[in-house]
Amino acid sequence: MSFRRLITLFICTLLVLPAHSWAQGPSESKLEELLAAAHFYVISYTAWPSKDELHICIPPTHRLKESLNNTFSNRVTSQRTMTVLDLSTVEEIGKSCEVVILTGDQNEDKAVIKKIGDAPVLTVSSETDVTDFGGMIYLPKGKPPRILLKQVNKSGLRIDSALLAISEIVQ
Repeated sequence: MSFRRLITLFICTLLVLPAHSWAQGPSESKLEELLAAAHFYVISYTAWPSKDELHICIPPTHRLKESLNNTFSNRVTSQRTMTVLDLSTVEEIGKSCEVVILTGDQNEDKAVIKKIGDAPVLTVSSETDVTDFGGMIYLPKGKPPRILLKQVNKSGLRIDSALLAISEIVQ
């Protein structure tokens, strides 16, 4: 099995497991951990122009804040170091954050996306379909990711073809 197929299978499994798990009724904390892992793998398959350190900005009101914090805090991968920042303490999102995890509150998310503009900041949500109003990636529970590719390209980010192959591309 090729590396690309193996990665695709792994990401699909992460995204389908929550739906399967809900049918069996697992604990809420386990579901949050699975969603946090899905965020991690989506971010891992995104490339920024010349970034060795990624700042993952999470709003203080996000329902997955603790799980996301545990998943990303001081994580070092072969490519880069990941650090979590509280979005409410960030003055200029476009200069301080490489990733913003959105809350699902449409008004709040729209305001954050407007502040980001075309800066190379990946916007991700598992709470609501942010691709409808300029967010880059939506991780629906039990379905493939939705990617607003024109916004990703406009910002100068690149998403690995393995992730694109399993995603629904929105134009």
